[in-house]
Parts: sequence; C-alpha cells; structure tokens
Amino acid sequence: MEIGGIERELSRLWSELAHPQPGDAQAAPVLRTCTLNLVVAGCGGEQADVAPLLAEVAVRHPARCIVVVGDGEGERPRAWVNITCHAAGRGQQQVCSEQLILQAPASALHQVIGSVAGLLVADLPAFLWWRGRPPASDLEKERFNHLARVVDRVVLDSARFSGEELVGAAELVRAYPRLAFGDLNWARLTSWRAAVAQVFDPPAMQAQLASLSRARIAHPGGEPSAAVRLLAGWLQSRLQPPPEVELTGSDAEVVEIDLPGGTIRVPRPAPPTDAQALSEELRIVGRDAVFKQALYAATGSPE
Repeated sequence: MEIGGIERELSRLWSELAHPQPGDAQAAPVLRTCTLNLVVAGCGGEQADVAPLLAEVAVRHPARCIVVVGDGEGERPRAWVNITCHAAGRGQQQVCSEQLILQAPASALHQVIGSVAGLLVADLPAFLWWRGRPPASDLEKERFNHLARVVDRVVLDSARFSGEELVGAAELVRAYPRLAFGDLNWARLTSWRAAVAQVFDPPAMQAQLASLSRARIAHPGGEPSAAVRLLAGWLQSRLQPPPEVELTGSDAEVVEIDLPGGTIRVPRPAPPTDAQALSEELRIVGRDAVFKQALYAATGSPE
C-alpha cells in the first residue's frame, strides 16, 4: 500500500479486531494500548527480519513499531501494516501492538524517513533502534540526523563493533547531547556487572576497594570484543583511582580482581536474549550516565 494509506488500514484492522465475526478464534476482548514508539532503521541491510523479535518485545512493551527497510527493488515506497496480539492471561483481554514496515529503494529512502515523524503516536516516548554500525557516510549521517530529530532515545548494538566503530559510537553520543543513548551490548553486560559489584557488598570487601589497582578481563579470541572493552571502561569509570585493566586472551570470559587476600574470579553469566536486552533498554527513557561514562573510558574519549 501507499504510505499515505497506513492510518486508514490501521483503523480497518482495529475495527475488525474489535468486532470479530461469529466463530472467530480470536474472540477474546482486545485492548488497544501503546506505551511507546519504536523506530527501527540502520546503515542498510534488511530490517524486516526483526518482526518476530519485535512481537516478543511487545509482550512487555506494547508499542507502535515503525521498521524502515532499504530495498533495491521497486520504484517507489511501499508499506505493510500488521497488528500482533497476546493474551494478558487466561480468559483475559488480548493486548495488541502495531508493526508498520516502510520499504523503499535507496533513491527514495529519504521520503520514507521523512514520513516517520507523522506516524509517531503523539505524547509517547520515541526510541530509535539503530541497527548495524554507527553512521559513517554522509548519506548515513543525514538519515540518522533526520530520525534523531524526532526521537528521545537511541539504542545501538555494539556487539559486532570493531574498536574503531566503538570510537564512532562515542563520537555519536557526543555529537547529540540532547539525545539519550543506550546499547543492547551494554544491556547484555548487566548481570556480569552486577556479579562483579556484588563481590564488594560485604563491608570487609569494601575496605579493600582502595587497594584495588589492577584487574584483568580474560576473553576468547584475538582482539577483545566491544563488550569486553565496555566492561573494562565500566571498571575504570566507577572506581577511583581508576585501576589498570588488562585484557588477555583465554578460553572463557572472566573478570579477575587482584586483592591483598588473593585473586577473585567472576565468570560471565549467560547473557539475555536480544528481545530481553531490547526490553531492558526500552524501560529507560532518560539518560544512562553509567553507560556513557563506560563508553568514554573504553574508547579513551574525553567526557
């Protein structure tokens, strides 16, 4: 359909859900609710594969999801609309969310991005999940800048970022002081950070913090991942004076902390799924100062 027909199609679908036909399997009452807007875009590549993940996230965060897809085929923008529902409980209302897919060839992608603002639900927080690397080319920066004007918070995913791209993420955060930023990769570190922090919960351990001058993070593979770099940045930004953090190759991911009483090892717990990580980031509307400080420390960027 044409992008201009999205609201009309949504009204038709909601009307069908509100007035099911006799014998319709989806006869439970439908609750139309929306807690936020989520725009999904990136530096190219297919975005439509996120539909199942967004449906899972909508169970926790009923939302209007707007997915921008770049496609080399076709001559003009097209749109698809879908409403996904889940039962709030046995015999209870179905809670439903909206998914809007906007697709256009590269030559017309600016038209699609320009239409996003008019599709956002007013008076609700707007998130941008920017998939892939930070915008690098002039065209990518222009698209990001256009979307940044209409959202409140940007969520990245630095899981596959190189060291240079992690620096690019820090530069992006600095370039947009109005926006709040998050990172799915950072959300995946939550349980590991909590496990390290819990080591120092006992008063006797807190007394040893002042003597902590060195820590190691063991990681598999050659170059340390962005997650390992962020965890090192977190340790350096939260402790005063900042400890020296050594990144060493190993078969497993583990934090080793040298204290007067010996070395404490904290292995990485199982990370959350992508849907769980995104759900965690969507709970945060404001700025995450701890993430920002960890990112700057990880990349050697001045605050």
